[in-house]
Amino acid sequence: MTWCEFLFQTGDHHFQWVGISALLAGIGLIFNAIWNRKSFRADLISKNRIEWMNTARSLISDLGIYAESAISAGIVVVSAKTGFYKNEKLNDLTQKANDELSKYTKTAFNLHLYISTADDNKKLNDAIDGLETVFSDLNEEINGNEIDNQLKNYDDFLNYHKKSSNKIFEARNELMTVARTYFKNEWERAKRGE
Repeated sequence: MTWCEFLFQTGDHHFQWVGISALLAGIGLIFNAIWNRKSFRADLISKNRIEWMNTARSLISDLGIYAESAISAGIVVVSAKTGFYKNEKLNDLTQKANDELSKYTKTAFNLHLYISTADDNKKLNDAIDGLETVFSDLNEEINGNEIDNQLKNYDDFLNYHKKSSNKIFEARNELMTVARTYFKNEWERAKRGE
């Protein structure tokens, strides 16, 4: 008696459906196990990607907000040093500016740790670096001694504040535009389970 006869025939050589049923159930079980494993992996990747996107999105928006508030706080310190802003003590204003700078710096570091330097992240990293360059240039300008000499009256101060805010605003908008496209593409990948 061969194994085929054992599985598919009864003792009096009649066809036995139990063997076919058992074979199909075994094939179905193997297929189900493979399918569920792939499905679980895709779900896990999608959930992790979505969680990652939400965190990165929050860090990017915080970076833009902290850049603008740190520059504004720095400009207020300059205005206090030059005598245009006399409502608060210079030490208090300097402390507020340093706090804003710390928030910006921490967010920038976290963002660089969170977004890899892979080729598909190049545009996003370039936009982040663009905002950081504008921020660093303005921060150096504000902390330098030359700025005190440039601001001779209140109109100079207002114009400088507007110019600085516009630079940050443009760099922040560029970052937001690139980030929208980047996260749209990442969302498509998450929907596909990649």
